[in-house]
Amino acid sequence: REDTFKRAEMCSSLSSIKDNPPPPLLELTEEGCAVVAPHKGQLHRARVTDSTSATTLTVQFVDIGDSATLPRHDVRILPENFANEPAFAVRCHIDVIPSTTPAQLRQ
Repeated sequence: REDTFKRAEMCSSLSSIKDNPPPPLLELTEEGCAVVAPHKGQLHRARVTDSTSATTLTVQFVDIGDSATLPRHDVRILPENFANEPAFAVRCHIDVIPSTTPAQLRQ
Protein backbone atom coordinates (compact mmCIF):
# COMPACT_ATOMS: atom_id res chain seq x y z
CA ARG A 1 0.00 0.00 0.00
CA GLU A 2 2.85 2.36 0.82
CA ASP A 3 4.41 1.55 -2.59
CA THR A 4 1.14 2.51 -4.32
CA PHE A 5 1.21 5.89 -2.59
CA LYS A 6 4.91 6.40 -3.43
CA ARG A 7 4.28 5.49 -7.08
CA ALA A 8 1.38 7.94 -7.32
CA GLU A 9 3.50 10.63 -5.69
CA MET A 10 6.33 9.89 -8.16
CA CYS A 11 3.95 10.22 -11.15
CA SER A 12 2.65 13.51 -9.80
CA SER A 13 6.17 14.83 -9.32
CA LEU A 14 7.22 13.71 -12.80
CA SER A 15 4.31 15.71 -14.22
CA SER A 16 6.04 18.87 -13.00
CA ILE A 17 8.80 18.17 -15.54
CA LYS A 18 6.38 19.23 -18.31
CA ASP A 19 6.77 22.86 -17.17
CA ASN A 20 10.58 22.80 -17.41
CA PRO A 21 11.63 19.72 -19.40
CA PRO A 22 15.22 18.58 -19.84
CA PRO A 23 16.41 18.55 -23.46
CA PRO A 24 15.23 15.62 -25.62
CA LEU A 25 17.54 12.71 -26.44
CA LEU A 26 18.14 13.47 -30.08
CA GLU A 27 21.66 12.07 -30.31
CA LEU A 28 22.58 8.42 -29.87
CA THR A 29 21.91 7.18 -26.36
CA GLU A 30 23.32 4.18 -24.52
CA GLU A 31 21.09 1.26 -23.65
CA GLY A 32 20.35 1.23 -19.93
CA CYS A 33 20.21 5.03 -19.74
CA ALA A 34 17.65 6.29 -17.16
CA VAL A 35 15.00 8.44 -18.84
CA VAL A 36 11.56 9.93 -18.38
CA ALA A 37 9.05 9.14 -21.13
CA PRO A 38 5.32 9.51 -21.80
CA HIS A 39 2.94 6.55 -21.43
CA LYS A 40 -0.85 6.81 -21.61
CA GLY A 41 -0.84 10.54 -20.97
CA GLN A 42 1.57 10.57 -18.01
CA LEU A 43 5.32 10.77 -17.64
CA HIS A 44 7.05 7.71 -16.19
CA ARG A 45 10.58 6.64 -15.32
CA ALA A 46 12.08 4.24 -17.83
CA ARG A 47 15.33 2.77 -19.08
CA VAL A 48 16.45 2.61 -22.69
CA THR A 49 16.45 -0.96 -24.04
CA ASP A 50 17.14 -0.22 -27.73
CA SER A 51 18.83 2.88 -29.08
CA THR A 52 19.82 1.70 -32.57
CA SER A 53 17.35 3.91 -34.45
CA ALA A 54 18.23 7.51 -35.24
CA THR A 55 14.62 8.63 -34.71
CA THR A 56 13.19 6.36 -31.97
CA LEU A 57 14.10 4.78 -28.64
CA THR A 58 12.64 1.65 -27.09
CA VAL A 59 12.16 1.98 -23.35
CA GLN A 60 10.93 -0.18 -20.51
CA PHE A 61 8.94 1.66 -17.86
CA VAL A 62 10.54 0.67 -14.54
CA ASP A 63 7.53 1.48 -12.37
CA ILE A 64 4.78 -0.15 -14.43
CA GLY A 65 6.61 -2.89 -16.37
CA ASP A 66 5.35 -1.96 -19.84
CA SER A 67 7.57 -1.02 -22.78
CA ALA A 68 7.21 1.21 -25.83
CA THR A 69 9.06 2.55 -28.85
CA LEU A 70 8.85 6.34 -28.84
CA PRO A 71 10.15 9.24 -30.92
CA ARG A 72 13.45 10.47 -29.49
CA HIS A 73 12.05 13.99 -29.08
CA ASP A 74 9.52 12.62 -26.51
CA VAL A 75 12.19 11.01 -24.27
CA ARG A 76 14.23 12.99 -21.74
CA ILE A 77 17.13 12.22 -19.40
CA LEU A 78 15.76 11.36 -15.95
CA PRO A 79 16.53 14.18 -13.50
CA GLU A 80 18.84 12.96 -10.75
CA ASN A 81 16.32 13.58 -7.96
CA PHE A 82 14.05 10.87 -9.45
CA ALA A 83 16.78 8.24 -9.74
CA ASN A 84 17.11 7.41 -6.03
CA GLU A 85 13.79 5.58 -5.61
CA PRO A 86 13.98 1.88 -6.59
CA ALA A 87 11.79 0.57 -9.42
CA PHE A 88 8.21 -0.26 -8.39
CA ALA A 89 7.66 -2.94 -11.05
CA VAL A 90 9.09 -6.40 -10.42
CA ARG A 91 9.69 -8.87 -13.25
CA CYS A 92 8.22 -12.26 -12.43
CA HIS A 93 7.18 -15.51 -14.08
CA ILE A 94 4.49 -17.98 -13.05
CA ASP A 95 5.76 -21.52 -13.71
CA VAL A 96 2.45 -23.00 -14.90
CA ILE A 97 1.89 -20.29 -17.52
CA PRO A 98 4.01 -20.34 -20.71
CA SER A 99 6.17 -17.27 -21.36
CA THR A 100 4.73 -14.73 -23.78
CA THR A 101 5.99 -11.54 -25.31
CA PRO A 102 4.02 -8.27 -25.05
CA ALA A 103 3.18 -8.62 -28.77
CA GLN A 104 1.68 -12.07 -28.18
CA LEU A 105 -0.45 -10.73 -25.33
CA ARG A 106 -1.92 -8.01 -27.58
CA GLN A 107 -3.14 -10.57 -30.16
